[in-house]
Amino acid sequence: MPGLAISLVDGAIIGIYLVLTLMLGFWLTKETNTLSDYLVGGRSLPWYAVLGSIIATETSAVSFLSVPGLVYATTGNMKFLQLALGFILGRWIAAYWLLPSFFEGNRFSAYEVLRERFGGSAQKMASILFLITRTVADGLRLYLTAIVISEMLSCSMTLGIIVMATVTVIYSASGGIKSIIWNDCLQLIIYLLGAILALGLIVQSCEGSLADWLWKANDAGKFTWLDIQPSWQTENLWAGLLGGAFLSLATHGTDQMMVQRYLSARSLKDARIALLLSGPCVLLQFMLFLMVGVALWAYYQSYPIEQNLKNDQVFAHFIVHVMPVGMSGLTLAAVLSVAMSTISSSVGSSASTFVTDLWLGGSSAGKNEATMTWLCRIATAVFGLLQAIVALSVAWLPILQVQSVISQVLTLSGFASGIVLGIFLLTISRRKITAPSLTLAMISAVGLTSFFVFAPKDSDFKIVGTLAAFTTATITVIVATVTQSLVNLIDPPQPNNLKDFTP
Repeated sequence: MPGLAISLVDGAIIGIYLVLTLMLGFWLTKETNTLSDYLVGGRSLPWYAVLGSIIATETSAVSFLSVPGLVYATTGNMKFLQLALGFILGRWIAAYWLLPSFFEGNRFSAYEVLRERFGGSAQKMASILFLITRTVADGLRLYLTAIVISEMLSCSMTLGIIVMATVTVIYSASGGIKSIIWNDCLQLIIYLLGAILALGLIVQSCEGSLADWLWKANDAGKFTWLDIQPSWQTENLWAGLLGGAFLSLATHGTDQMMVQRYLSARSLKDARIALLLSGPCVLLQFMLFLMVGVALWAYYQSYPIEQNLKNDQVFAHFIVHVMPVGMSGLTLAAVLSVAMSTISSSVGSSASTFVTDLWLGGSSAGKNEATMTWLCRIATAVFGLLQAIVALSVAWLPILQVQSVISQVLTLSGFASGIVLGIFLLTISRRKITAPSLTLAMISAVGLTSFFVFAPKDSDFKIVGTLAAFTTATITVIVATVTQSLVNLIDPPQPNNLKDFTP
């Protein structure tokens, strides 16, 4: 049996937290009698619940552990905030431009809009792309959380991944979106409290006065956050605003994981308030996490870590091995809460996308509500298993491991959501874009963006990963438009005779 690396008190705190999440999920099961209840909470949730869920969902263990690591790194700084400014811009555009379309009719999925505009094949392609990239990206997040679990229990990474995936899937599958959203709100309170307490403890543990280590951190460039030098290859204000805006416009304007939350709100007004407020709240949250990184850097200047750890692992090491009894348990519960929030949202939105967009083909008319609800529960469990497989693959194959998981997750998110955003942008045009043109555009977007993002660092074509969403969206729009124009020149369409192509 593995031995605990934490005290029984800390273990009890974590155990109580896990029990509470399961109890909340089971308690809300009685309120999921229909497909609408399960997928969109009966469209009855208040704006503050939706707001809390949005923030908690996008704040994964990657944010909690990896963002402090960005500053802790030898040449680390706060330039990540430039991307967060772009996040605010993108959400404001999404709130007034994209959000209203999701409240037309009785929709369960973001991609039903594409079905009405481009036909069923476009809806299916977008859904499949979402499912693949969401599974891979959140599998990486699950892997990062397992790092903490393995240290906490002195157990293998495999056991940590299995424990996290199992507990999260149980409460997600039982209570549906209501369980996920209200658990998100509980988890938001826990992890913010954990981060604040951790920051206070690290500051108290640093040698010298607060002013002394703040000056040292400033001299080391840790507070540098603004770079106005324009470049496609470095983190600067323009890349942050452009990349962050497109990434946020895509993830918060077209991604089913977020759209499912908006559709659960009482009205368009409530959903818009939640989305608008989420940008500034997330910026403040990132500032908190980055300050934790600065404090960790100052602490380990005086007390160097003997073992060789990745930047992503330093905060986890401090939580387990340095924090006192009680605080360690609370902060570890915070780590688990942010991870479970993202995983539950991911498997829930994946299940809803699979059932509504692929299984039902965009229409639930004539279907048995109870059967469809149970199908959603089964799909939730299946996608939880798939994410666990991704996490296990990273844990077992060192070649897949990276120094900073957050950069990989943001890049992967940009690929998927950027393409879907490009398809949504095409809805502005009145021109009919057929599925073959969209398919070629999507393939081109993935191929060309991969060439730019993964090019060697000294290449003239290299771009930073945060611009992936902008690049894929732009390529999708250009290639689809040009391809369709060429097709129409060769074979002019007959009025009202443009058939949708189903691959």
